[in-house]
Amino acid sequence: MSDQNNIAKGQIVKDVKDVKDISINKTSRFRVRAGEYSKIEHPRYQNLSILNLAGFHDRLISLVEEISYIFTEKVNIKMSFLTHGGFTAIKCASFFKKMYVHYTQDHESTIPYNINYYKIDNIQRQMLPDEWININFDQPGRNIIIAPQSDLSFPRCHKYPLTNVGTTHTPHPNLYLYVADLINDEFVEHFRLEINAEKQLTYDNLLHLCVMVKDGGGQFENMLTNNISICDRWTILDTGSTDQTIATIHNTLVGKRRGQLFEEPFINFRDSRNRCLDLAGTRCKFIIMLDDTYIVRGDLREFLQIVRGDQFSDSFSLYVMSDDTKYGSNRIIKSASGLRYMYRIHEVISDKNNINVVIPEDDVYILDARFDYMEERTMKRKQMDLKLLFEEVEEDPSNPRTYYYLAQTYSLLKEYDKAFHYFMKRASYTNSGFIQERIDSVFEAARLSNFQLKKPWEECLALYENCYKIDESRPESLYFIGIHYYLEGNVEKAYPYFKKGFEVGFPVHCQYSLKPTLSYHFLPKFLTKICYHMEDYQTGEAASELYLKHNKPTDDSYPEIMAWHLIFKKLNEVKIPKNSKITIPEKPIICFVADGGFAPWSGSNIITSGVGGSETYIIEMARYLQRDGRFQVIVFCNCPSTENFEGVEYRHLREYTAFINETYVHTCIISRFTEYLPLTFKGHSENVYLVLHDLSPSGVVIPLDNKLKKVFCLTEWHVQYFLSHFPTLKDLTVPFYYGIAPSNASNASNDSNNKNKYQFIYSSFPNRGLLPLLQMWPSILRIQPIASLHIYADVNGKWANENSPEQMVEIRRLLGVYGNTHNITYHGWVDKKTLANAWNESGIWFYPCIFMETFCLTALEAARSKTLVVTNNLAALQNTVGDRGLVIPIEKVEDVMTAEWQKRALDKMTPYLTGETDENNLITRNYEWSLNRSWENRATDMLDTYILTQPYQYKGLYNWASDVPVGHKQIFMAMIEKFNERLREKPRVLEVGVYTGMSLIEIMRQIPGSIGTAIDSWKKYNETRIMESIDELKVEDSFRHNISKAGLTDRVTVYKGDSSIVLMDLVTKNTSKFDFIYIDGSHLALDCYLDMTLAFQLLEKGGMMVIDDYVYNLGKPLESPYEGVNRFLDKYDGQYQIISKSYRVFLVKI
Repeated sequence: MSDQNNIAKGQIVKDVKDVKDISINKTSRFRVRAGEYSKIEHPRYQNLSILNLAGFHDRLISLVEEISYIFTEKVNIKMSFLTHGGFTAIKCASFFKKMYVHYTQDHESTIPYNINYYKIDNIQRQMLPDEWININFDQPGRNIIIAPQSDLSFPRCHKYPLTNVGTTHTPHPNLYLYVADLINDEFVEHFRLEINAEKQLTYDNLLHLCVMVKDGGGQFENMLTNNISICDRWTILDTGSTDQTIATIHNTLVGKRRGQLFEEPFINFRDSRNRCLDLAGTRCKFIIMLDDTYIVRGDLREFLQIVRGDQFSDSFSLYVMSDDTKYGSNRIIKSASGLRYMYRIHEVISDKNNINVVIPEDDVYILDARFDYMEERTMKRKQMDLKLLFEEVEEDPSNPRTYYYLAQTYSLLKEYDKAFHYFMKRASYTNSGFIQERIDSVFEAARLSNFQLKKPWEECLALYENCYKIDESRPESLYFIGIHYYLEGNVEKAYPYFKKGFEVGFPVHCQYSLKPTLSYHFLPKFLTKICYHMEDYQTGEAASELYLKHNKPTDDSYPEIMAWHLIFKKLNEVKIPKNSKITIPEKPIICFVADGGFAPWSGSNIITSGVGGSETYIIEMARYLQRDGRFQVIVFCNCPSTENFEGVEYRHLREYTAFINETYVHTCIISRFTEYLPLTFKGHSENVYLVLHDLSPSGVVIPLDNKLKKVFCLTEWHVQYFLSHFPTLKDLTVPFYYGIAPSNASNASNDSNNKNKYQFIYSSFPNRGLLPLLQMWPSILRIQPIASLHIYADVNGKWANENSPEQMVEIRRLLGVYGNTHNITYHGWVDKKTLANAWNESGIWFYPCIFMETFCLTALEAARSKTLVVTNNLAALQNTVGDRGLVIPIEKVEDVMTAEWQKRALDKMTPYLTGETDENNLITRNYEWSLNRSWENRATDMLDTYILTQPYQYKGLYNWASDVPVGHKQIFMAMIEKFNERLREKPRVLEVGVYTGMSLIEIMRQIPGSIGTAIDSWKKYNETRIMESIDELKVEDSFRHNISKAGLTDRVTVYKGDSSIVLMDLVTKNTSKFDFIYIDGSHLALDCYLDMTLAFQLLEKGGMMVIDDYVYNLGKPLESPYEGVNRFLDKYDGQYQIISKSYRVFLVKI
């Protein structure tokens, strides 16, 4: 059989020597040389078959065709140096009367073969000059030459470079058009839309834009404007617009791109769209069909230029983003494919002979820019949609697709019963149709049942679960089950559904009814929020990271999720070896955790380089707490190296995670950074305090925990500001003022009259009030010429200049202008001793504050050094200055920069600057206020008021009395209240496993007149690390301490020993029975079963027994109470009545 017959039958002939037969555009077979039209291995699109130069030749053929239309009749053309089997010549032959070609001997086995195969009779081989392509060559002065050279010299000719649209992986040669002068006007007119200002020819045939429209509305112009740059031609079919749509098309497109507007009656969506495609024709390589609300985002043209030579695909789908939905839609076809739409409504491009490729959304996607007007227009068309859909049903009642769209239409019309019916009908077709339609039908039926039809949850749950079962790669059903339980407050039930949905991830492979907002926003948001409660910190970090990656910092939940992310990162730093023991220090530890600081710092910096206000707080409080002698104080900070300063250990922050998880800490004080709180709660701390120095903490999440004793704000104003953002912490938040070091008041006993009365001092950060002071300084000098200003602030400091760049530029400018003529001395940043001496010399502290201070340590320094205070009432200055200084009120921060406020300030200062008014009364009252605010007094106050006043010792374990788990205390209290309804005289209470006794104490408080019995071995127990350190922690001593503090010593009988042995002894001795028994001993299933069995023998009829931690360690049968409890309940079935069963089991003996 001949090669020609093989080609005719569509078969690729095996390479013969140096030639090969290939298919081009699935419509032509060509014989080419072995190295021609080789496949490009594109790094991102490896599944495609992109042929080198095939795209370039496609554009060249179109350009030559377009040039041929300039001439009124067919002309002759010359083509030299043909390659690639003469593909371009053969494709261009029909546009010309006669074609003369030239090719080398190397191509004699391919080009003649193809010319003969395609029976081209107007091509003749000749020896030709070097011009590559010469159109109308035989009419000198009216010809057009296309060549790769930019320097050809032709007389009376105009040169037009052709824009190069090649890409990195699909490069194109440069081409230049040389147009004879006599035909240049016709050329310019013909290509008037494609010749740019640089006289480059931009002509291309890459993409044809098609739109079918009726009454596009006001936004249609925006749609066209945004999409015009992607197309080379356009065809719009208007099916009867009565608004401004026609005018919009003319104003937006006509004269900017080649195109045509057609006005024809609407047939149906299938036939009218196909009519639009027919009108568009095949002049462009690709056709894109857009709805009148679609806007293409990304560089579509670059993608299409890359795949222009692809031989694999027939069409391309893009992702359409619409509100919170994303779906793939086949919108681009190769014009030569002849692909057309099917179905009268909800039309889609036929999948027959259609290899469809999805364009990555990172490259290109479609935004469905919907507007209220368009929604109203859509709703008005729904009755017509129903008519067309029922016609489809009548034509083919077995097509499940139609029922799906009927359901969608009824849902939009809010006829939910009908929508549910048709969704379920579509779902009943289990073995036919598009699987994603079936999944979506079950899913939407579930949502309708849940939110619109208000069906019982069990029915909704069954539908959601069925939907997930159909396709376990989609997370939507899992999310909606989870959110149901979440909104009910049942996070334990919500958690596994959220987590599974998160693990499933975004089902990008489905390309249908995708919901990115669900997968990237809502699901990770809610999962993040409950992972802390569920103690799944790894998932919490992953979920929060996903949220932060796909959402904007301006989103409402972003700060909260960022806070959780930082918390989880800290918690996940914990890597404690198994079987490691807790270190119990000989002297109880107080530790400070102080992240931050403008530079590395340690304790000694307070007397060397100086530190900021919050660092001063840490160093001073630590030194005086250490001097008290009852505690060892450790500070974790960004210190350059480990240091012992005045007995206080300074360690780097990176050591803290391991430390708090390996060492028992009496009191931990967290400074500023709230992400350290959960790490500390979960570690071996007994009491935790949070100190806030700034307006707000570092994160917007502060988890509640029984270990958190107080939140220290710096002033009363600061407390109110903080509580306006965190009202739930009202009962924990108190003001705790800064202190002042003795060195800052070394001459405090001196009379203020011995100071330089008119020497001003400024020692705060320069961006907090120095600018208005400098602005007012010339006026101050006019009032008191001997006044001087000493500035102890770094105007070149990084922090101030990064946060207030414009302000700092102006400050430096004014300092430069004043120079040495305005009695100003700039000292920069100095150490504490130098600053203390400066305070003792200064007479006036003028602070026109433009920063919301939470305390203002400088105000305290001014008071203690007997310096007159002049300022405003901004923020905490209301407390730290109050009525003890010259206060010029403001209503808002901006007032300070106004001429009006500055004049009022000068007027108020003038009597003091001229000596007309004595300032001693203000100075004395301010000084007396400062006397009890030394750092030593502050440390003593913290010890006496807070640290040493905690009445009970918990030793790291909390129970129901502290609402662990959260929300379950109310259940316990309700059960005790139920017990008390049948209260007998002196009810007997037994608790198995009391630890430090806090549960027993609370039970006996709630049951009036009760007599308690406690059973515990207080020995090392291999269950948790804290239980393994019972001896070192002296838990038994804490139990007896707590019982004594509660005043219950005479009412509690204590049995020390294994619970099973003690209980067996009590049963054997026929001990009086108990009315209330709480089982909280060993959590091993067998131990738990034995404790319950023996305790049940000791329970009075009508008495109540409570089993703790029913679902603790679930999934580990032998290490959880769960199976032990279940076996007990089975064995004694009929002898009790369960009155509550969740985290704990409450039963009454009958």
